[in-house]
Amino acid sequence: MILKAIDLSLMSEHLMTHKGVLKKLAYYYCSVKNPLLKQTIYDQFLIMRNHVQVMLKLMDSEHNEEVSVLALNQVELVDIPCPEPILRLGDKNILLEAHNTAKSMALDNFSSALKMKAPNVKSIPFKWLFNKSN
Repeated sequence: MILKAIDLSLMSEHLMTHKGVLKKLAYYYCSVKNPLLKQTIYDQFLIMRNHVQVMLKLMDSEHNEEVSVLALNQVELVDIPCPEPILRLGDKNILLEAHNTAKSMALDNFSSALKMKAPNVKSIPFKWLFNKSN
């Protein structure tokens, strides 16, 4: 299915934001010392990475009809390489920023989904959200 230009435009803008967030989360992961916080950031990184992969599949006109809400639950574990960070922000600052980033991205995802025109692309975030709340 060929997506409407408005959907592709929204998704491509959204994708660039997500790629920036992934870089920030990788930096945070490498910077924090608290093991629970490190695991939380790692989980957030995996979810965001998977979200980006699903978006890329939805943008592919050859395969986007095959993509369903189940794709959001197919998370692959990855290694996050950690070069020695130059600046350490501290666990508390990273925790607050990571929390704010997650809230902001969730709201951005919801708002973008409301603007989508293609039914398959529009419905996936809502099906996932309501499936998680049960």
